[in-house]
This record gives sequence, structure tokens and C-alpha cells, in this order.
Amino acid sequence: MTDAKKRYVVGHFANKEEAARAYDAEVRRRGWTLIKRLNFPDPADDAALLPSSAAAGEAPGPGGRGAG
Repeated sequence: MTDAKKRYVVGHFANKEEAARAYDAEVRRRGWTLIKRLNFPDPADDAALLPSSAAAGEAPGPGGRGAG
């Protein structure tokens, strides 16, 4: 995944669907849904790939690393 100047590695996946869902989760996490096309437009589709605090809708704590 790339933006104008940087490349982001989302991970390594067993198949194309897992990779596409992880890409969608990362696009949503970064707030890029208006500039990046999603493979699966329904956010419930990739909720299982997000960390539990992000899936629960918790705001990041100090330092942006979750509530803890």
C-alpha cells in the first residue's frame, strides 16, 4: 500500500482474500476511505483483522497505541 511518498507493508497472507481484507482494514484505520478504493465496502467484513481494541471502537490512548 502506498500514499504519495511512503510505502506501507500490511503483512504476508495465505491467500488473496486475506490480503484484500487486511488492506481494507488498514485503509479504514488510516482514514483513507475517501482516497483509496476498498475491496469489501462493508466494515464488518474486516473487523476480525483489527486488534480487539480497534474493533471495539476504543479510542487510542496516549502515544496512539490503544487504551493500555
